[in-house]
Amino acid sequence: MKILALIRLSFHEALAKKTFLVFLSIVAIFLLLMVIYVHTASMQEMVARLQPNAEDPQGIALQEMLYSIQTGVFGAFFPLAIFFGIFTTADIIPSMLEKGSIEIFLSKPISRQTLLIGKILGGLLVLATTVAVFVIGIWSIFGWTFGLWNSGILLALLPALGAWLSLFALATFFGLLTRSSVVVMIVAYFHGTLLTSLLFSREALLFKFISNEALQIVISGLYWMLPQINDLAMLATNMIQSKPIVSYSSLVQSTVFSVSMIGILLYMFKKKDL
Repeated sequence: MKILALIRLSFHEALAKKTFLVFLSIVAIFLLLMVIYVHTASMQEMVARLQPNAEDPQGIALQEMLYSIQTGVFGAFFPLAIFFGIFTTADIIPSMLEKGSIEIFLSKPISRQTLLIGKILGGLLVLATTVAVFVIGIWSIFGWTFGLWNSGILLALLPALGAWLSLFALATFFGLLTRSSVVVMIVAYFHGTLLTSLLFSREALLFKFISNEALQIVISGLYWMLPQINDLAMLATNMIQSKPIVSYSSLVQSTVFSVSMIGILLYMFKKKDL
């Protein structure tokens, strides 16, 4: 019950900041524009041209075209949702550690671990609500308009949440050390936009300039240890396009990383002099 109360508190704090409502409004506007787009003359003409025929009795071409549109839409939304989630929740820990705030929390009959878990789950709920509205909206629009009820786009919610949680756990580790929401955002954006891409393309890019085997091993180790944002995005793409999933390793890795980091955070938060 205490954790549920903390989750509600974190959710209400996000509402109070208005950024959550602003992003939800942007999602709603985008979904409205998507409804308009799928009913445009050009879209209807394209769909009519790709209807099942003698050469394509199952309408594979139409299905692939609709999958491609969903993939492009979700591909553009994926990084925005993750970074919005970081932006909205970056100060969850630093603001809680501010003088005056932490004393109020700790004066209650609640452990530090429960407090931290409640705050993290509250942040996850904020992002999950936004992403769920988006994916269910896209799923419904294409289902009602074209009869394409693509469950893959619903499953793509998991990699998106996995990416946010792993980035959040990594960035919050530094936030707990520095008590700075700015540091949280810098770490999250640096890894999410630059480092993860470099590690993902290490063999095709970095290793062309780095021949030292020991250093290559270190770089590969970082790839497997840190959040694999690019891999999670590719997993989401394969889910949306109903392609065979060769491996869920990126989702497993992000889950293991997140749980491990949260465990470290709980230990640090318990021992930290507040």
